[in-house]
Amino acid sequence: MTGKDGKPMYATFADNNTLVITPAEDQARKATSGGELNAELRKALTKVGGKESLYFALAVTDEMKGKMAENPKMKELAPKMESVTGGVTVTDGVDAKVSVHTTDAKAARQVQAMVKTYLPLAGAMAGLAANSSGAPDSEQLTATLQDLIRRIDVKTAEGTVDISLTVDHKTLEELGSAAKDKDAKDKAPKEKGSKDR
Repeated sequence: MTGKDGKPMYATFADNNTLVITPAEDQARKATSGGELNAELRKALTKVGGKESLYFALAVTDEMKGKMAENPKMKELAPKMESVTGGVTVTDGVDAKVSVHTTDAKAARQVQAMVKTYLPLAGAMAGLAANSSGAPDSEQLTATLQDLIRRIDVKTAEGTVDISLTVDHKTLEELGSAAKDKDAKDKAPKEKGSKDR
């Protein structure tokens, strides 16, 4: 696979439960051959509960910190980034949580402020996407997506920022219904055209 910068990314299963994705081919090969996880990633994994339906851990490497520091807004914060962990628990609804782990409370508050700054933009983008989706009830879909964005909770505890969202069964049904309506609308003209021939 290829990352946003056009550089290749390598993915492999280290075991029956662990998928490793890395920009370095040798690291992917090492994971496949039973190589041990580095200390930073092992530390990040201790911050995941492990009972989630799906979880991930990302250790922020020195190389990643260097790339982040190229952005003037991230220059002070980048060296203080440690890891990002997250998980999704699926029952009759969905609970999702992403945690950004930093070296101190001040850095965590900076991350929290950045996330809160971008959430309204995410809501506007969700609205644009819903309106241009062609779904029959795009206004309701827009309202549902924007409500989800508003429900995202962003809290700090010491050096960690927790970003969480709970989506109940009713909301999942609304989103599923909108997707089905869009599929039906997309297929309808094609079916009509095939009958005309």
